[in-house]
This record gives sequence, structure tokens and C-alpha cells, in this order.
Amino acid sequence: MPFDNQKHAPRHAARHAQGGFGPDVTGYASSTSPYSAGRPMVGEDPVAGEGDAPRPIGVDPEETGAFQKLSSGEGAVLTSRDNAEEAAAAARSHMMRKARKGNVRLQGRNRPKVKSTAPRMQTNKKLFAGIAIAAAVVVIAVIVIFNNALSSTTQTQTGEDAQTQQEEQQVASNDTMTYHDASYGLMEQGGGWVLAKLDGSGNYSSTVVQLSGTPVSLILYQGAFIIPENLDGTWDVIAYVPADGSVASAVVDSDGNPVGGSGQIAEAVLDGSNLDVTTDSGTVQVSLM
Repeated sequence: MPFDNQKHAPRHAARHAQGGFGPDVTGYASSTSPYSAGRPMVGEDPVAGEGDAPRPIGVDPEETGAFQKLSSGEGAVLTSRDNAEEAAAAARSHMMRKARKGNVRLQGRNRPKVKSTAPRMQTNKKLFAGIAIAAAVVVIAVIVIFNNALSSTTQTQTGEDAQTQQEEQQVASNDTMTYHDASYGLMEQGGGWVLAKLDGSGNYSSTVVQLSGTPVSLILYQGAFIIPENLDGTWDVIAYVPADGSVASAVVDSDGNPVGGSGQIAEAVLDGSNLDVTTDSGTVQVSLM
């Protein structure tokens, strides 16, 4: 049922009068209108009420510029159900353009130049080059010293082997041997056998030892000539060290007795520090130590 403001106005006025508010009380708007000012009736123009500012008469807003039409693209766009999907797509497109634009700024020449705060280590290239050269020299020196030591060791070992081989030799009674750049051999001289020194042609040069019997072989052991010989029905072993004033002597056993025995020597072979003498009576091992 529509509200009848004109019907209820006297009742409201009497109620306000009973409450102590008269027409002249501050805050109460008096009006001769059948309805209160500021409360329009349903269906009436809200700006046509009495007491409002008068509207200008005979003024065209287009001529005064008070009102101006908006061109295309100006003004706000209200989102409704009809254009909600279009507005969301526009927002996403705007965010993507903004993100791409932000990435470009951080790449290539668009990247901001920021001064590094990390401490930089000063390097001296000449110092490093000097250290490298010194290290190379040290390595080369170590290699040279090592090679020299190895070569010296090899030469020493070779010399020792050659000396050992030279200090221990054995030849037949009709053969020769070389010791300390001199040649020696067993020869018949003046009706008997001698240990002789030979010349460069292998001929007799001088007598070193005059033997009593017939030699079987010539042996060199640790710088001493060892000569096993057959006597008349017996045998013995003679030793001689080539040196000034040296004389030949018989090899003795551990008791100091001359080594020998009855019979004849068939063969005498150097075996380490022993001389194995084979006779018609058997084999006798003679120690040369």
C-alpha cells in the first residue's frame, strides 16, 4: 500500500510538538509544503522541492562548457556479467606486457650497471712468471741430478761386475788371460814350466813364477793366480799375487798344511770360493778363502 505523506503529515507535526520540538526549534526545517523538505514523495522529482537552489533558465550547457561529451576510449568501464571475460583477458594481457618489459630491462645493455662490492685481488703477473720459471729450473735440476746418480750407480755396478769378472777367471794351460792390462800365460821355458808375462803379440816377455811341476790350468781368484800342478806321483796348488817382491807359495788348508795328495790331477774347476780338484783317487774340495 503506498505511503500517503500528505495524510500523515499533521500526525507527525503534532507528535513533534508533544516532544518539545516546535516549528522554530533549531534543526527542524519548517515548510509550508504539505510534506517535509528533503523527503520527497514517491513518484515526485527530488530536485523540484521547495527550498532547493534554483536551476538556471535559458542556459545551454553545451555553450557554457559545463557539460562535455566523452570521446571513445575515455571514462571508466564498469564490469558486468556481459563483459567480465573481456575485462579479465585485458588484465592478463596487461600483466604479461608488464612482465616482458621488466625482463628486458635486466638483459643486455638495458641491464643496470651495479658496481661490485667484492674485494678484487691484485695479481702480479711478473711475480707469477718468476715463480713458474724458478719451479721449472728446480724440476730440471732434480731430474738431472737423479739421472746422474742413476748413471753413476749403473756405471759403478757395471764396473764392479767387470772387476769381479776380471778378478775371477779360469783358462786352460795352453791359453792366456788379461789382468790389469797385462797378458799372462803358462809356457815351457828353459826345460820347465813358468807363469810368464806376454807381449802384445802373445809371445813370451818375462817369467813371473817358476813352477816345479806341470800346470793343469790357470785360475785368477781375487787378484791371485792359482795354479794346480802335477808332480811326480803327487799334486799341489800354487798361489801367486802379482806385485813387486811377491813370491809364489803353496795353498794351505785350515790347519796350515799345504794342500795336495797322491795321484795326478785330471781336472780343476773354480766353484765360487772353492777349487774342486778331481784326481785319479777322487775329488777334493780346496777352500781358497
